[in-house]
Amino acid sequence: MLDALIAAVEADESDKVCQFISPKAEDLQKFARTQMRLGSVSRAKYHNLEIELNDSTSPPTAHVRFLTNFYWKTKSAIADGFSIEQPIPQSVRFEIELVKTKEQSWQLTSKFQFFPLRNF
Repeated sequence: MLDALIAAVEADESDKVCQFISPKAEDLQKFARTQMRLGSVSRAKYHNLEIELNDSTSPPTAHVRFLTNFYWKTKSAIADGFSIEQPIPQSVRFEIELVKTKEQSWQLTSKFQFFPLRNF
């Protein structure tokens, strides 16, 4: 699921990205679409993946933590002519919750946090 999500982000396909977000997580869908309008991401890789499955909830959920390294740049001038033309390396720690769907796949919930780290 994470590999497919990253592929959708790298391909700059916000509709595909939002397929990985629960319809109940409208705030996260809006955030994803807004961020993808402003910038693009390339060469994203994740590592240090930790998953805690909670199958006592209905539907089952998973708390997921991982680090990711990627390159990003702005798509156009966004504020007072601010624009980043050359991709910038970035490291981020993510803590997310996934919920299992009826189709037995996983989707992001609104419990989504990210913490920018130093550039790599």
